[in-house]
Amino acid sequence: VDDPSNGMMLQCDIHDIFDKLKVYLEPTERENEYTVKDVGGGPWIHPLDLLGKTITFQNHDSPTQDLPLPNPHFIALHAGISRILHMSGVSEIFAQILDKYD
Repeated sequence: VDDPSNGMMLQCDIHDIFDKLKVYLEPTERENEYTVKDVGGGPWIHPLDLLGKTITFQNHDSPTQDLPLPNPHFIALHAGISRILHMSGVSEIFAQILDKYD
């Protein structure tokens, strides 16, 4: 989906593990607020204090530009795929494929 609602700015190392489905965002009870979770099995994030941290998406653009925030459905889909791949044992194979074409 080529749309701003399918994007977010991430630090390079966090972007890498997010793409490899090793971390995901879990919604809180507040709108546009998420907790950083990992699928387990390794120290994917440095610093580790990012795990469990609550983040809130906000539009920092000028008031004249109403850019959409990340779509909660896409975030939930990413989280579900992350957990399923990890539980099935396929996540490492997926990461190897991504590394091959990166």
